[in-house]
Amino acid sequence: MSEFDIGLDIEAELAGIRGQNKEKSEKPEVQPKQVKPAPEVRPEGLPPKHGGGDGQVNSGHGSELEPEALTHSHGGEDASSSSPSAVPSTEKRGAAPPIDWKRFKTLSGIFEHVGGDRPVRLNPNIKRLQVSGIPDPLIAATQKRLKENHTGAVVSFPWGEYEITERNRVFTTKSSLLRYLLFDSFRDAAGTHVQYAKQWLVLQHPVFDEGFNPETHLGAKNDELDIYALLFVAHTSEEYESNEPSSSPGSEQDYQTAERLGMVNMGIGRVLDKLDEQEKLFRAYAERSTIMQTVVLLDRMGLLNGGLPRDVGEFVRVLEENRDTLIKTDQTISTHIQTEKERQKMFARQERLRKMQQRDTR
Repeated sequence: MSEFDIGLDIEAELAGIRGQNKEKSEKPEVQPKQVKPAPEVRPEGLPPKHGGGDGQVNSGHGSELEPEALTHSHGGEDASSSSPSAVPSTEKRGAAPPIDWKRFKTLSGIFEHVGGDRPVRLNPNIKRLQVSGIPDPLIAATQKRLKENHTGAVVSFPWGEYEITERNRVFTTKSSLLRYLLFDSFRDAAGTHVQYAKQWLVLQHPVFDEGFNPETHLGAKNDELDIYALLFVAHTSEEYESNEPSSSPGSEQDYQTAERLGMVNMGIGRVLDKLDEQEKLFRAYAERSTIMQTVVLLDRMGLLNGGLPRDVGEFVRVLEENRDTLIKTDQTISTHIQTEKERQKMFARQERLRKMQQRDTR
């Protein structure tokens, strides 16, 4: 070995150089096989072809979709399963409040006040209009914007969850979009536009409760649920954006916390409703039990007019003949119980005073 050996493998370096030269010499032969086809020219505002999709549903998408729109796209044959961005997003969720018939608002010609348990009803003779002369590109642009902003959002109802997909009729039908925009014109901080859309839905489908099923209770041309869900999601998103700026580091966590609190509040409301129902049932049972026990007591005391009946049919007669006696007995017992409570309080107060006097004398 030479004293000037620097550890360089000359043979290996030459072999590498030969391999690179050989690669360069073969590259022109492989190049024609890797030529890519020319990109398809699409009119502006239309998406690339995916094959098998409904042209009417997808006509609202632009040629370049934002990441959020890709994340929330789903449904139909146009939703590509090979891309992870095609999976529906479940981050946008909201729980619709329960139906409160007393809070329904009136609107001349549509929502009329009739009183009763459900004071507001739908006017049976609503005047309809045909509108023309609206610029079609403006309709398409509005549908596209709504679709990109709200596709993938999920609304929780008592009967289940409802997801806003690209098949929403507001995105695909011009008349549904116009109805959506008419309700949206009543927008205010209190959500009047959402309340009107909710009334429009509920009053046309009175079974809108736990037993509601969109597949059976809604026809192919019904758009009431699509309009209400989209207005609710848009209003909820605006409230969140106004209260929690997106630049805040903890905005996402705060949004999730507020969402969970909303779900908890809705659950607490249902529990309170159940407790109210149980309280009413308990009171009714207590009243029946009190009457029956009072009848037996009066019979034992010999104060029951006519005596105990021999069959169930005569029991009503006994109650009618002894109505005043039953009421007077119940009042006497209630007065005695209240008097006894006051008497016990007086004894307890006197006992406390006696103990305090004994401490003072010591």
